[in-house]
Amino acid sequence: MATLGRVTVPSPFDRTEPHVGVVHFGPGAFHRAHQAAYIDTVLADDPRWGIAAVSMRTRRTVEALAAQDGLYTLAIRDTESSMRVIGAHREFLGPEDAARIHALLADPSVELVTSTVTEKGYCLAGDGTLDANHADIVHDLAGTDTPRSLIGWLVAGLGARKAAGTAPFVPMPCDNLASNGAKLHAALVAFARMRDAALADWIAGEVRVPSTMVDSITPASDAALYDDVEATIGLRDEAAVQREFFAQWVIQDIGQPLGPDLGGAGATITDDVGGYEKAKLRILNGAHSTLAYAGLLRGATSVADAMRDDALAGFVDAMIVRDIVPMLPSVRGLDIDA
Repeated sequence: MATLGRVTVPSPFDRTEPHVGVVHFGPGAFHRAHQAAYIDTVLADDPRWGIAAVSMRTRRTVEALAAQDGLYTLAIRDTESSMRVIGAHREFLGPEDAARIHALLADPSVELVTSTVTEKGYCLAGDGTLDANHADIVHDLAGTDTPRSLIGWLVAGLGARKAAGTAPFVPMPCDNLASNGAKLHAALVAFARMRDAALADWIAGEVRVPSTMVDSITPASDAALYDDVEATIGLRDEAAVQREFFAQWVIQDIGQPLGPDLGGAGATITDDVGGYEKAKLRILNGAHSTLAYAGLLRGATSVADAMRDDALAGFVDAMIVRDIVPMLPSVRGLDIDA
């Protein structure tokens, strides 16, 4: 469906200029519905920050999006849904593109390396430190031009930066793992320590890894979505993704530029990511769990069904207002009552 490239992209940046300033590992639906949409907004004013997306396990996503010139539809679900063509990606790379991935990570023009690889993708043990016995870590520590782990790729890229005497990129984990920045930074240092003590010291002293919190419900793509997109834009887009209207990206202030102006695109830059995490876990996850358990007892088959139950919806609302919100810590910049 390469003809999707003829659909008007609702941002005026020039896609013929293949600037890459961000590398992203794990271009699944959440990344394409969330981080890519923020960066797509940035690109309207600053074309330097195109994304090169790396799929470490499969070429399925790579091939689907390459056939569409890297473009895809984002359906934003609300009372009235809207659709937006995302054009933030410049390249989609797979396991067979190791040389290109190494080149990008070594390129000083790439300033930000983000990841959505799930909690397991960071190869951490139960205590949150690097699992040196993880099969992918063992493989990467043995020395290879084709790492299997995110940790292996990041350390390889940072090693290239150190060797060239250039500034490190900013690694930014975007999976919902508490203190994800601190845990990733410690894992990078630990991995490097097992191969090159000087590199480990350099990463420990020079590399800043912000913790983040991300939020936007992203239902799985299905035939109903593809049919809806086709009816709206006139083209079949089986790489389309969908999410709720609400989106949040909270990023720790590390005292240096991240590269793209994510704050200007709507992200929250703060020194208290943990406060936002607590609010999300207690309000959103608490409400969802209550709706699920109580909803089942009252015969509901989905959260949507449970929310149509006035008594249950009222109970959850009261729980949030009376029991959860008063117990949350005050967080600068976060209006809980809103």
